[in-house]
Amino acid sequence: MQSSRSATNSSRLMALVRRYESRQGIERIGAQYQPAIKAVRGEAPSMSRCSQILSAKLKRSVHVLSATEAAAATVALHCPALVDLQEQRCLPLLPARHPALLYESANFDLAWLPGTIRVADRLDLTRYQPRFVAEDAEGPYHVPVPLVGDLLLILRDAIGVHAVNWTVKLTEESFDERQGQRPLRRRSPESVMHARARHRVEEVCYEEGGIPTHRVTRMTFDRMLVDNLRMLIPWDSRRTGLQQSQREEMVDVFRGIVGTERAPLELLEGLCKQFQCERQDCLVVLYQAIWRRQLVVDLFKPVLVNVPLRPERTNPFSQYAQLFVRGAK
Repeated sequence: MQSSRSATNSSRLMALVRRYESRQGIERIGAQYQPAIKAVRGEAPSMSRCSQILSAKLKRSVHVLSATEAAAATVALHCPALVDLQEQRCLPLLPARHPALLYESANFDLAWLPGTIRVADRLDLTRYQPRFVAEDAEGPYHVPVPLVGDLLLILRDAIGVHAVNWTVKLTEESFDERQGQRPLRRRSPESVMHARARHRVEEVCYEEGGIPTHRVTRMTFDRMLVDNLRMLIPWDSRRTGLQQSQREEMVDVFRGIVGTERAPLELLEGLCKQFQCERQDCLVVLYQAIWRRQLVVDLFKPVLVNVPLRPERTNPFSQYAQLFVRGAK
């Protein structure tokens, strides 16, 4: 007979599993994808800085559960090779097909994922697999709870579509802290073992499918790069009344001042007259062109309308290339 506390915990976990299954029991991609955990009251951790990032490319909002995760997701969304981003994705409990197989131009020889139950058993980490006790007419039984990852990037390279897993924490030390615990208990020996086991199972489950896992912290990406991208991405969903040919012509005008001492602000009045548009339309064209890398500038320096734009010296996706390449399998 379960105690009252145990029964309450089981009921909570059962509701959690049902929510996960309702959103991810059927494989969805792109605009139809639903994260297992949304950045809303009652789902996101109470102490987290959760938020939603509207992506014009994905045609939906991306749900992130911390400021560090928001920074990482924004960099991922800016990547030209990105096909899709699956945040808060449940790892499969049982063997499952490679997530990239849902997309066009994926290679059919992509390995399956073994599932976390099999991985945990092989690594002798089964005791760390989340589960709870349920009961039916035949008696009590254990129900496993899926692990939920942070960011699964679906990318396209010269070979085809592949996936890369990012696990995100504030600092390197945070990877040894068990989430959902009180601060004093997060780094107890048992919590450290639990956290390490959880990350190991995730890493191996994806690794056996040829998906590399990278640890991302607040120190991974240059702060100015992140600040610029977080400023730019909201503009990507805004619209103007300009025709495509007018937009391209305006981008050419902005391109002509990159590397000079003229700031974009100096051009706005003339552009408004030339294209019979509002100042806001010019800013939308400018910032969208930078975000979409149609206007390539130095994103490691402040991008401001009243400051001259500098030519790109370092391509972010060359500097951080190791975080985007496919794994070996």
